[in-house]
Amino acid sequence: MIKITAVLLLVLLHPSAVMAQGAEDEDVDLYNGRDINGVCAACHGELGQGSKNGEYPRLAGQIRSILLRQLYSFRDRKRINLPMIPYTDPRELSDEDILDVASYLSSLRIDVTIPYVEGDVAAGKKFFASECGSCHGAEGRGKEREGESEKFGPALTGQYPLYLTRQIANFKTGKRHHEEMEETARDLTEEELTNILAYLVTLERHPGLAEEVAQETQKRFKSILGSLNQTIEAPIPEEKPLAPPPLE
Repeated sequence: MIKITAVLLLVLLHPSAVMAQGAEDEDVDLYNGRDINGVCAACHGELGQGSKNGEYPRLAGQIRSILLRQLYSFRDRKRINLPMIPYTDPRELSDEDILDVASYLSSLRIDVTIPYVEGDVAAGKKFFASECGSCHGAEGRGKEREGESEKFGPALTGQYPLYLTRQIANFKTGKRHHEEMEETARDLTEEELTNILAYLVTLERHPGLAEEVAQETQKRFKSILGSLNQTIEAPIPEEKPLAPPPLE
């Protein structure tokens, strides 16, 4: 069962009525953010839901300062990702555009089906609390940067396990750079990673806007405008336990 919430409809239909976190005192154009996201949607989905195969991350609901930081890093070529290069050309993506699209995506609230990961949840919770929570939040929902010395990090809960696995592998091999994460990834065993992912899945694993039904949801979107509480029935794909690929 897929439920389109009143909040999501409001963001999609009237972006100016919903201000992104931390954007109240800034000149943010969420209409422009929605238009820019039309380009992002080719990979990340119309609602920023990403893809469960881990190729593209979920962006919807991510902390805005994290989205800003990554977009600037892509544009300044501090973070190299070939598919992102043509879309983050400095001549095409202004500071205002980055602020608008990051604000729009962070405003979206959607339900996503997170694939199940089989592991030791208790061990994963313990490891996460001691090694990850200070930056990513006690329940993996991320932390905004509140000061120069304040630790901060992206939301991991609600993100696809295979995407997180690939990023750990990138940190481990030096393909992606972040001093603290590179050190953490080098010391992280496959068992520890699996347990962490198993724990994160328990924090946000419920039927929702899965990749397979996103397109059908959009087709039927107009039919529910008269009733914000109308539920769209759609098949939820069978979930099977998965293990992250080996880290090399």
